[in-house]
Amino acid sequence: MPVAADDDVWVEPVSAAPASAVLVANREEPMRRRRGKSLLAAFVTSLVIGVGVSSSTAESRVAQPDTASPSQSSGLKFTPSADAYVSSAKPKANYGSATRLKLEDAPVVEAYLRFPGGNLTAPVTRATLWLYAVDGSSVGYTVHAVSDTSWQESSLTFANAPAISPTVVASARGYSSGTWTTVDVTSLVASNGSANVALTSASPNFLNLASRESGSKGPVLVLETSTPDTSAPTTPSGLAVTGTTASSISLSWGAATDDVGVAGYEIYRNGSLAGTTQQAAYTLSGLACGSSYTVGVNSYDLAGNRSPATTLLVSTAACPDTSAPSASSTAPRSAQRPPRRATSSVGSLAGRATASACRHTILPATDPHRSRRSPRRLRV
Repeated sequence: MPVAADDDVWVEPVSAAPASAVLVANREEPMRRRRGKSLLAAFVTSLVIGVGVSSSTAESRVAQPDTASPSQSSGLKFTPSADAYVSSAKPKANYGSATRLKLEDAPVVEAYLRFPGGNLTAPVTRATLWLYAVDGSSVGYTVHAVSDTSWQESSLTFANAPAISPTVVASARGYSSGTWTTVDVTSLVASNGSANVALTSASPNFLNLASRESGSKGPVLVLETSTPDTSAPTTPSGLAVTGTTASSISLSWGAATDDVGVAGYEIYRNGSLAGTTQQAAYTLSGLACGSSYTVGVNSYDLAGNRSPATTLLVSTAACPDTSAPSASSTAPRSAQRPPRRATSSVGSLAGRATASACRHTILPATDPHRSRRSPRRLRV
């Protein structure tokens, strides 16, 4: 479905009296009344300035968001299995593939997030939702519960979106752009760590948060339990090469296991981290042809525990031959020798053969009177 464009906020213009009419009215007023109005205007102006300063001071006292990232926090880390926003301006539009979660008061723009949870071995003591703010906001957002978990990221619209609880569970405001915000959502998390939440905002303008499609800035739910998970997952087994080219190497391995759940795998190239994946396969690209590399793969769980790495020495395919053969400066002697004329050679051989045949041919005698004579030879 096409993504709807942002709607502009229309502000009704305020009409003002013509300047000439104001000037005439002022001329007709007595001097005392004009002086009284001037004093009143000065008092109102000073009052407005004072309120503005007070408001600015109050705004500066709003708590700032955490400067850390969810990767630095302790606990089990879950990413959403689905997230999307809906808009009343486009009630049948789906925004499940967008890299932003948008929020606005009018038109109504709301966001939904669902976290799958896992096999927790201890009760949850605290749940923190981390959201990355693409834009700063003094209004911020609020978090609500959603009881219906049947919605799908690829088909969610404003028309079919499940009802949102009116109760505000948590809120965040007064944050800058390009920072992480955190809210306590412990009451919304089930015993297995799953959660189904919605975000709303009273902001008159679009408020943008990063969605799971944005990559490393996507939402993260961090769960702390009464018994911290300190057990690392098993080491991936059977690391093998499944394909090579002159610039890439494809790898596969056996899946690791963990008492809570494996979050993913880290792939290393010559000791440096090359990438991560949640699948038991990965392709290293941008390599040099005809070169050898030491690759390693480890696994990590939701608490950040990592297994020992399994390593393998691999090589890319040989470099392609792109050089044309060089031409020889000295031609072979057979090429320098002029070709013999086939016709003259054949004619010469034929002539010698005919002459030889004529020398040795005995002609019979035709004269009856010379029949007793010996045959004569033909001289050539």
